[in-house]
Amino acid sequence: THMATIRLNTGKEMPALAFGTWNASGMPRSSKSDDEIIRQVITASGRHIDTAFIYGNEEDVGRAIKSSITSGSVRREDLFVCTKLWCAHHTGEGVASEFQQSLQKLELDYVDLYLVHAPWSFKPGSPLYPKQLKPEDIQGWNAETFKETWQAMEDLNDRGLARAIGVSNFTVKKLNELLQYARIIPAMNQVESHPYLQQTQLFEYCQSKGIIFSAF
Repeated sequence: THMATIRLNTGKEMPALAFGTWNASGMPRSSKSDDEIIRQVITASGRHIDTAFIYGNEEDVGRAIKSSITSGSVRREDLFVCTKLWCAHHTGEGVASEFQQSLQKLELDYVDLYLVHAPWSFKPGSPLYPKQLKPEDIQGWNAETFKETWQAMEDLNDRGLARAIGVSNFTVKKLNELLQYARIIPAMNQVESHPYLQQTQLFEYCQSKGIIFSAF
């Protein structure tokens, strides 16, 4: 089945439609585990799989991908796998450490896209889920911290571990700040966008910078 693609600023073709794995097994009328659902998506020609450290299902995604490749239903090079850096790891060491954990859980040698999940940071070692955070755990936006974060992201790209890097939930202001020091322009900005929240200004800004505006 042919899937429409979008070309990233890296030159890589990305399937236009992704299967977002957040709460996949919690979908209405679903009694299946995340890895079962993802295997079915791949069998049905889904090729773009979107997960994140905070989703807590990278191991399920990894099992589904490995099973699908082993069964011969798909090749690794035909899949586009995206995961994301969580907010409690915005340091150079934090980026490298979390990325290695994600790669190990996914049982992959590389990911096709690695995103900074949000333009704010939490104190290292703070509770994983936002509802459990205390006010002192929230550090917000720190320009120097995010510069270090992005440089570590660029290093992953340089080493071929993350074939493309990008951001999520970034506003025009935050993107503009990032572009002041970025050596590698983000390939994507993944944000909430729909008829009731179109974000036209952000879309136009991303388009002018060669950054894919991806809607969830």
